[in-house]
Amino acid sequence: MIVESPVRKTTILDLERALADLHDDYGFIPKLIVVDSGDHMSATRRYESYRLDQADVYWNLAGLAQQGYAVWSSTQAGKGYANQIAHAEAASESYDKSRIADIVISLNTPDKKSRSTKITTDDEESEEDTPIVDGRYMEIFVGKYRDGEDKVSIPVDAQFARMAIKETERED
Repeated sequence: MIVESPVRKTTILDLERALADLHDDYGFIPKLIVVDSGDHMSATRRYESYRLDQADVYWNLAGLAQQGYAVWSSTQAGKGYANQIAHAEAASESYDKSRIADIVISLNTPDKKSRSTKITTDDEESEEDTPIVDGRYMEIFVGKYRDGEDKVSIPVDAQFARMAIKETERED
């Protein structure tokens, strides 16, 4: 289910009300909540700095996770990371966003490489093995993983028009 809310006017209280409405109206309790983006939410109260406002939002999202929901949120890396791998400390406006999270991943375009891959038919390969058409070489970087290995790069082909990302062989 998709719930749309006003940018910079939505708080964790609005999100909790939407979850309660989903339960009351449809008997639906989501296992995953995707927030696009916590940066577009407002704190439940005003702090002396925007950094603390953002920390409040992300602490409240972490509170939802403690209630048993899996919570994903996107955020932007600071401008200084435009041409480099964005690690956990790259979260724009407030490092607390990354500090609070259990896992931080970034999708990066190293060296601005792009490539096209061949078009295949079902006779040639299974659906799972079909290369992405007009994909871009990118890397997923695991900048932080509280319960496992981090500082790991995973090469991928990405085709955003189809929202398809597939692991690929590392290029030299």
